[in-house]
Amino acid sequence: MTLHWSHPRVPVLLRHCLTGSFLIGVGISSLFLYSSSREAALLRAETAELEKLLGLKGDRRSQAALTDDIGDLSRWLPASSEAHGVLSEVQRRSREAEVVFGALDASASHQDNQLGRASLAISLRGTYPNIKRVLVEVLTRYPHATTTRLVVRRALPSPGADAVVSMTVWSRADAPPGASSVQPHPAVPR
Repeated sequence: MTLHWSHPRVPVLLRHCLTGSFLIGVGISSLFLYSSSREAALLRAETAELEKLLGLKGDRRSQAALTDDIGDLSRWLPASSEAHGVLSEVQRRSREAEVVFGALDASASHQDNQLGRASLAISLRGTYPNIKRVLVEVLTRYPHATTTRLVVRRALPSPGADAVVSMTVWSRADAPPGASSVQPHPAVPR
C-alpha cells in the first residue's frame, strides 16, 4: 500500500515523526545539560580545593588579606642579580643529568625605580627528560628566574634534543647600580 499526501494516515505519520524528532532533541539536550552541569560541578570542586589550599575559602576579605601578605613583589626578590648563581646551577645540574651545557648570551639592565633584570640565553643538549629535569630543578631553586622562551629541536643524528632557553633573572628595584652586571659564561664545547 502506498500512501499519498491525501491519504488519511499521512497526518498521523507526520505527527509521529515530529513527536519522535522532538523527543530525540529533548534527549540530546538533556545529555548535553547533564555533561555541562557535571563539568561545572567538577570545576566548582577544583576551585573550592584551590581556595582551601590557598586559605581563601571563597571569602573576598581573605583574598584581600592574601594580597596584603604578599605586599610588594619586589620585597621577595633578591637585592642583586643572581644570574651567576643561575648559570652555575644550570651547569651543575646539566653535569649531573648528562646534559651538555653552553651559555650563548648574557646581558643585564637596571634602571631607577624598575626591577633589575638579567637576560640569559642557554643552550642544552641531551635527552628531553634530562633537559626538562635540569630546568625544573633550576627554576625551583631560583623562583625569581623565569623562562621567557624555550625552543626544543630534535638533535640529529643522535637520539636526543637541542634546547635553547631564554631566561630572565629578576632582582629588586633598589639594587645598587652594577649589582646585576652579568658577564657571558663560557660555553662548553660540544
